[in-house]
Amino acid sequence: MEIWFVYLIISQKRLIVVNHSMSGDDYHLFLKSEGTNSEYSCKTFCIGYIYGSGIKVINYVEEFK
Repeated sequence: MEIWFVYLIISQKRLIVVNHSMSGDDYHLFLKSEGTNSEYSCKTFCIGYIYGSGIKVINYVEEFK
């Protein structure tokens, strides 16, 4: 089973999608997704976050397509 995560790197204001858990004060977990489409779900979450949260991150939508 696939497991993917969405983290915000706080110091960089950057969203990342990774297939392993991360720890540390600079990483804030936003989403843990399990299943066959979990990477797609994480990328979709990031796109929605960029458009809808009102909080600025340095990512571009194209990074998650």
